[in-house]
Amino acid sequence: MKGSLERKWIVGGFSLALLLMTGVSLASYRNTIAITENTNHVQQTYEVLNQLATLYAELLIAESGRRGYVFLKNQQELQRYQLAVAKIQQRLQVVQAEIHHTGIQPEQYQHLVSLINQRLELLQESIDLHQKQLLERLEPEQVMGIAEQLLKLTYDYPAKTLSGMINENLARLPGGENWWRERQQR
Repeated sequence: MKGSLERKWIVGGFSLALLLMTGVSLASYRNTIAITENTNHVQQTYEVLNQLATLYAELLIAESGRRGYVFLKNQQELQRYQLAVAKIQQRLQVVQAEIHHTGIQPEQYQHLVSLINQRLELLQESIDLHQKQLLERLEPEQVMGIAEQLLKLTYDYPAKTLSGMINENLARLPGGENWWRERQQR
């Protein structure tokens, strides 16, 4: 009887130890799965952040290309702008695919796309406006010739009539008719 009771205690102790080890192993397995899932989620988040950073860089390149075209009148800058805009559209598709996997709310993505499209529209409008204004502008040689004519007027006419002569010459320039009409309406 004594041997049987001791045996039951030993079997019960081993069974309890085995049960505790099984519970710890099961908890460890669940924690490992949770860590793996969290690691995958963090990896996807980093990929989305990387894509967004690249998208932002492309936006900066587009803005820089627009600025270079407008201020330097460099056609290569216009091409750089156009290439960046094409890359932005491609990058948006990649970001959408990455975001779809992470479960980020689609409203946030749509808001981001809306803001980027507004920014691109403003950049394109400024380029269009600049191209329109370029067609209306005078060549530098013409500007120098007109400046010399106006300077000559200061020597040829007395102060009383000089203002009128300058206005007449300005009205003859391209776009000057509109300026002259607006000035007379005031």
